[in-house]
Amino acid sequence: MKGDPDLFMNRLQGELGHLGEACHNAALKNYLRLLSFEAASQLAELRKLNEHNTIFQVIQYVDREYRSKLQLQDLARHFHMNATYLGQLFKKHAGKPFKEYLNDKRIEEAKLLLKRSGMKVSEVALHVGFPNADYFIHKFKLTTGVLPSNYKNHVESKQR
Repeated sequence: MKGDPDLFMNRLQGELGHLGEACHNAALKNYLRLLSFEAASQLAELRKLNEHNTIFQVIQYVDREYRSKLQLQDLARHFHMNATYLGQLFKKHAGKPFKEYLNDKRIEEAKLLLKRSGMKVSEVALHVGFPNADYFIHKFKLTTGVLPSNYKNHVESKQR
């Protein structure tokens, strides 16, 4: 979990003394109890830090690879996580479920392509990662309120 066990033990020995200094059962029991408590606390802190780091890496990965066929189960496998847990983390940190985030990312990129390129709607759909033009058109209209062709034509008429 990217912790430093030597640093942990040195800090603990500074606070509690060395294990060899525990001269009777009660002192040894107390030392081990405090050691266990501190270790559990440190692991929880590291887990929380790594959780945020991992979800940040997952979101960056999605932002880079949105054009490819991405599924939550595959991401979970790639990042060595449970898919359900990753879905919950993703929603918590990205503010929306994975699939919605992915579709929104693709739509935003499609809008840029529709504005700046001479690509056909079907080409844009495939370029940004939608499996087919019909699904893209449906999602685009659902998200923006207009058909991609109308969006493209509106942008082109403004540029003239």
